[in-house]
Amino acid sequence: MRGAAIALLYGLSTGCTAKAGGQQGSEALAPASSAPASAFSQTPPSASPGSEQTRAKVELEPSAAFLRAVRELDWSAAATRFDKLSSDEQQQPELCFARAYCARALGDHATVLRITDGLEERLPLLAPELVRLRAEAALGAGEHAPAVAFFSKQQDPEDLLRAARAQVAVNQLDAARQLADRALNLAAKQKNSLELVAEIRAERAQIAARKEQTQLLALDLRWLAVSAPTTAPALGADQKLEALEGQFLTRQERYGRALAFAEAGRVEDTEAELARLAKARGPAIPAGDLLHVQAWARYSSRSYAEAAALFDRAIAAGTQHRLKDSFYVARALSRADKDLEAIERYKLFLKSYPTSGLAEEARYLIARLYYVMGRWPDAATAYNKYLGAFSKRGRFTKTARYELAVTRLAQAEYPAALVGFRQLIKDEENSRLKTRYQLLEAVALIGSKNSKAAVPLLKQVIAESPLSFAALVADQRLRQLGEKPPPLLPPGADVPAPDPLTIDLPEKVALLVRAGLDHLAEAELEAHEARLMAAYKPREYESLCQAYGTLSGAERRYKIGQRAASWTLLVKPPNPRTSWLWDCVYPRPYPETIEAAEAEFDLPPHLIYAVMRQESGFRPAVVSPANAIGLMQLIEPTARRVAGALDEDYDGRKLRVPRYNVRYGAYYLRRLLDTFDNNVVLAAAAYNAGPSAVSHWLAGGEQLDLDVFVARIPYSETRGYVERVVENLARYAYLEGGAERVPDLALKLPSGLRAGPDAY
Repeated sequence: MRGAAIALLYGLSTGCTAKAGGQQGSEALAPASSAPASAFSQTPPSASPGSEQTRAKVELEPSAAFLRAVRELDWSAAATRFDKLSSDEQQQPELCFARAYCARALGDHATVLRITDGLEERLPLLAPELVRLRAEAALGAGEHAPAVAFFSKQQDPEDLLRAARAQVAVNQLDAARQLADRALNLAAKQKNSLELVAEIRAERAQIAARKEQTQLLALDLRWLAVSAPTTAPALGADQKLEALEGQFLTRQERYGRALAFAEAGRVEDTEAELARLAKARGPAIPAGDLLHVQAWARYSSRSYAEAAALFDRAIAAGTQHRLKDSFYVARALSRADKDLEAIERYKLFLKSYPTSGLAEEARYLIARLYYVMGRWPDAATAYNKYLGAFSKRGRFTKTARYELAVTRLAQAEYPAALVGFRQLIKDEENSRLKTRYQLLEAVALIGSKNSKAAVPLLKQVIAESPLSFAALVADQRLRQLGEKPPPLLPPGADVPAPDPLTIDLPEKVALLVRAGLDHLAEAELEAHEARLMAAYKPREYESLCQAYGTLSGAERRYKIGQRAASWTLLVKPPNPRTSWLWDCVYPRPYPETIEAAEAEFDLPPHLIYAVMRQESGFRPAVVSPANAIGLMQLIEPTARRVAGALDEDYDGRKLRVPRYNVRYGAYYLRRLLDTFDNNVVLAAAAYNAGPSAVSHWLAGGEQLDLDVFVARIPYSETRGYVERVVENLARYAYLEGGAERVPDLALKLPSGLRAGPDAY
């Protein structure tokens, strides 16, 4: 269907169409923030050079406002701002393409069809993308023939599924079945494709139902109900199956579904499944096994106190899972902050199952709980018991040796702590961990009244790991001892500036940049990396970092920087020949957004970047296994509460928009800083592990100095997270203004700080 026909059908104006006598090339509109077609600019499009006044003026220009919204993936705002462009700007082909992409993201199929009709004649480089855009929009708008023509020729299972759905819509069921079968064969070969396979199976079931092919329908419905019960396409598959004559799930199959729901933490679905199980056919499931499922659902949903009670009931009733339940009742109690009860249950478990595969972990966890509680003598005794039994072959031997050394340090048994840390240093190959142990060795020396030996060790930490958490603490330790610390970053030699590097921008990349579609430009540029690296040797990585530096985001740039980074360069100050690497490894994407969030919530400079670098690696669309989303890795419950605090309606889709994700993350950081007296270290720990966990650690350790407190954080992930965030913060500050901008770390922790009952 051509553009005019679409416009008549939907009552739309014909906006992005070629104007007679108008300029139709890519030069018709050149926004101030765009890069030239022949070369990369070293200034990101979203951070135009010039004064604050100049930037404010550019920000008010409609074309700049539209492009910024596109670059930040804020499709709704971009669509609104496009309407404010002049008629000439609305004819610019690159901006038309960007507007079509906004419409695609918003599900506005009619606008996609209207805008893209004939656009490849003006944008031949984007012809493949335009063909796909129209095919997707045609499918959404009910124009099935063009959708089938495009998607049926692809070799991607999702595309073939689209083609099958289009054929179903026009009642071409045999063709739809063939396409679905092809899609299923391809999807089955992919990893982590359960959801996609379930979608294809559900589509095949629909086809079979319409063709009244009962056996084929039952086959797919049973697979969905039994093999993929937690996927969205499987919803109601069991009831549809039972609506077929003679097709019922057995009690054992129902039990398997209940276990799957329980492991996913879906308590209501678990209970509903157990209710259906009671009416199903087959041998009875023991009462203890049913209680085990209920307990596991609560445990997986983090309702730990309820889980512990249900695990106890399951054990009392008798269950095939008795050993596992006896262990996890203790785990549930510890996670419900009932540590002493948990210790007693671990001890009971060891008496009942001394040779089980979980006995070693139970013995280690007893020591660890004492450690978390700050009961140092009990912890030391328990660690020694564990190491006495598993000193050579234990799963937790290395961790137990480290935590025992920290325990000795915390209880002021400095000679024993020295022995422990020196052995750890001797055995450690990881330089970051070795630096941590050297710092703690120096702390033990200070405690032993041997400052003379501690001083050179502290200076070595600063010299060998500059701007690290350990180095910043070592700096404060030296000042406390009345010693002059060495520079946080030793001075480098003067080197001449290299010749300017001018990178030819691949034409299609330049086109996408002018359209504001930096995320597509990033993907396109990745396809040209090998050619660019060959063309710009020996400065190949510099050329890539400079190229990606023209884009508003930093996902690929950061990856390139990590690949190119040499620690020998990053332990020296940036100079004219290495500053590109520092900027690549410590990028600053979306600068206006970050500056606005820092100002709104009065955050320390660079803290957002420091957290973002560690949380997401600058990936705006990344979703973690825990379903944390976007640049600041926000989970839905936290984001929902932040939205409420900001008096905004919650919309989960916004978490993939940098502006919203950053603002929500910034608000949460401000809340954590307020909770913990503006202590960045405690706030970073809380951002990773939660404010309640940090409060728990403070209850048994606020008398410790900062370095020992961080060393004693019981989660290695959080411990490493805190150290890296602080190092990120220091390096961003150094890049801005040198050593004097690097924040100091107070060795003494604030006292009496605890998260309130409304903490999240």
